[in-house]
Amino acid sequence: MNLLSRRNGHFRRCLYESIFSQRIFSIVSNNCYGHRIVELLVTNANALEQQLIANTLRGHMLEFVSTRFTSWIVQFALWKLDLPTCSTLLTEFRGVGHYLTTNSYASHVVEVMFDGAKKYRSSIADDYLNKLLRAIADACSLSVVADEYGNFVVQKILAYEQFAEYADAII
Repeated sequence: MNLLSRRNGHFRRCLYESIFSQRIFSIVSNNCYGHRIVELLVTNANALEQQLIANTLRGHMLEFVSTRFTSWIVQFALWKLDLPTCSTLLTEFRGVGHYLTTNSYASHVVEVMFDGAKKYRSSIADDYLNKLLRAIADACSLSVVADEYGNFVVQKILAYEQFAEYADAII
């Protein structure tokens, strides 16, 4: 962890720039050991490094939430990144609500998104949450409710009073 301290600024910058280059990130993040290093980097990222992380995720969110190890990294990133950035990344999920709710890894990312948006009470958080809930409600069908992971996500929506509008749309 000392290598990530502020005193090692040059090394730290090189580490972030190399790991969060698209080619290296895809290799390291899909590894059972490499993803732990990436999670550590995400957790300790400053504002400039967060933008580097967001740029790496941008355009590949659906791919990254679909695999075991990278979905964990996306969960960490969604907790760490600021809400406007998360909201921008979330726009990549338009039209894939069914997939988000029925994929085993993506459904866990959806749960993190719910929790993250509920943690903040602001217009940006509400917009973030509304985009996510709208994508899921639009895609909700009997096949989603019958699916093991889809049912889990639908139960989460139905359990919260603040999601009542979307619960009605699902029902």
